Amino acid sequence: MTRGLDLIEQRHLTVPSEQLVRQAVASLGGHLFQAVRAASEWIQLGSDAKLLVEVAEDYAIMVRDALDMTQTKQEFSASVTLRSDGVRKSLAGLVAFQESNPTLKVSLAYLTTAEPGREAKSALPEAATGIGYWRDVARGADIAPLRQLLLETQRDEQVLKHVREANDEMLRTLVQRVTWLTGSAALPEATAALEARLRSLGLERTGYADDGERVLPFLIHRILQTSVAEHRVLTRDDFEQEWRRSTTVNISVSLMRQMAALGSAGERIPITSEPPLPALSVRTAPRRPLVDDLRRELQGADVVWLHGSSGIGKSLLIRLMAARCDGRWEFISLKGCKVQEQEARVRAAVGRICREDFAGLIFDDLPVPAGEGLRSWIAAASIEIAANPNARIIVSSEREPLPQVRKAFDPLRIVVRKAPYLDTCRCGAHGRRRWR
Repeated sequence: MTRGLDLIEQRHLTVPSEQLVRQAVASLGGHLFQAVRAASEWIQLGSDAKLLVEVAEDYAIMVRDALDMTQTKQEFSASVTLRSDGVRKSLAGLVAFQESNPTLKVSLAYLTTAEPGREAKSALPEAATGIGYWRDVARGADIAPLRQLLLETQRDEQVLKHVREANDEMLRTLVQRVTWLTGSAALPEATAALEARLRSLGLERTGYADDGERVLPFLIHRILQTSVAEHRVLTRDDFEQEWRRSTTVNISVSLMRQMAALGSAGERIPITSEPPLPALSVRTAPRRPLVDDLRRELQGADVVWLHGSSGIGKSLLIRLMAARCDGRWEFISLKGCKVQEQEARVRAAVGRICREDFAGLIFDDLPVPAGEGLRSWIAAASIEIAANPNARIIVSSEREPLPQVRKAFDPLRIVVRKAPYLDTCRCGAHGRRRWR
């Protein structure tokens, strides 16, 4: 097999088939994918945290007594299982780092573009995938089938010893320290999500989104440079240094005087952003029993999806739920928006997802069916939420989620509930119907 490449106008190069296998496109893409994902974490780094590059898995965040490791895989295989070589090595790394650092709480996020696959010859309940059942065990399912599967699929002696000797509570603790971020967006979408974060930061700091975009190549270069350095650690101060380098220009005093004499060359572009979660009126009925029920659902799932006809009070209900939760919510109102505006609002919200004091996302009036562009940004948001153990998503929509929309929320677990009509008994002591 040969491949032709158009290099310049009227010139053509034929690549011999035996040379195609020597091209490092896939491996270079994997390194760039790793750098983009690491940069997304670097942006959110706290002042007391450190980003370790190629020290513990692909990258890790170390803060106080916790080490959160991440392994990234841009894979083109159909699926990933507990038998996959990358999974085996990452689980071995988790056990080894924990045993070598008993004073640290070590955790692992396995971020891959592949989907979970079936485990050969396994007897998991309901024909579940190995990774799918791992998630169930983390939520309290019977641990015995997973223990047996790990004994059958793992090869590392430290892992096997731990699986054999740990009691159920200790093994479940290990299970709960692994987050499977399967079906993650590939390099183009991951880069777009990183750009959204940087644009949001640019708007916040200077009022110009493109200031954030200028930082992107500086961050990627610094991470790749750090990955081959002797000291492979990055801090918040390092990020600020790259921000200043990319967004400031040194000019002479003479030129500065000339610019001051001429005055401003133009006006700032107005800043437009999604409004914050609307405040509740003090007269709004709290509907405590219903809200408490839904909050319990939210604690046991990743996404609560409320559906029902327009005008029955879904928007009010999700605001009541958010008001009872700690942390900041990103409120995304999609009602009446054109397709491009819907995508822009979700993209902006992805850029504002953070690690600290963040409760989650609220999609108000999410359209079903949803377009491909909107679904891709929902998928990007879902991976970010899945990586944050304390964040959740609340959705209101007129319809239940269709399969394509459900897929966009992977790997998050969705609980779907029909929103009730408001009546006197649900409105609490006020005894009045309260609409949107």
